[in-house]
Amino acid sequence: MKDQEIKVEVTYTDGYEKRFTEACLRQLKKRQERAESEAEIAKRKTA
Repeated sequence: MKDQEIKVEVTYTDGYEKRFTEACLRQLKKRQERAESEAEIAKRKTA
C-alpha cells in the first residue's frame, strides 16, 4: 500500500469548545460508572 497525503481543511463553528468539553466529560462519567459497576459485581462474586 502506498502512503498518500490527504489535505483537509477544518472549520470550527461557534460553541465547538463547549460541545467538545461536554462530550469528553460525558465519556469520562460513563467510564467511571462502568468501572464502579464492574467493581460492585466483582465484590458480589467474592462475597
